[in-house]
Amino acid sequence: MKSGTTNLMFASTIYTMLSNGIINLYPSKRGMVFKKDTLAIVKLRNFYMQQYGILSKKIYKMGINETMNVYDAFRAVFGGRKEDPVGYFIDKVLSSDLDKTTWNFLFTVKEYKVERSLIDTAL
Repeated sequence: MKSGTTNLMFASTIYTMLSNGIINLYPSKRGMVFKKDTLAIVKLRNFYMQQYGILSKKIYKMGINETMNVYDAFRAVFGGRKEDPVGYFIDKVLSSDLDKTTWNFLFTVKEYKVERSLIDTAL
């Protein structure tokens, strides 16, 4: 991806899951002829997806002891190349991660009663 911000957001989710014992990371190889070094994820136990958000969606769907590359988990969330990956991520979070209480806390709607002026009344 173009943005280092999306990489940091995804990495923080992965490392939080690692520290909580949800997943384990280990070095792996990818490719048939030209082997590339990658980082693999192993899901150790089930978890509540809402706790880690949309970035954990692909890992949430994995079975216990199932393995996936970090790149595949990242690509599953962010898809192909986006012009604005940070904006795309924010849109994903707003549409899937926020419950009603959080939404109401972040976005408040205020209504104001406007008194009509003398000129508005005359017209």
